[in-house]
Amino acid sequence: MKIVNRIRELRLSRGMAQTELAEKINSTPQKLSFLESGHVQISSSIDVERLSEVLDEPITRIFFIVN
Repeated sequence: MKIVNRIRELRLSRGMAQTELAEKINSTPQKLSFLESGHVQISSSIDVERLSEVLDEPITRIFFIVN
């Protein structure tokens, strides 16, 4: 199983640049880029609750498991 995310899709649909979203969630554009591309799993360096607030989506609509 793999955890995938819709961060990029949701960010773009809200007209946000990576730098803008990274700043709003107190992260870096590099960490956000790696997370969006699936190269990095969720870690304590990304506040998923804050990400959910900023994107105005429940966590379960941002991250989900696929086989």
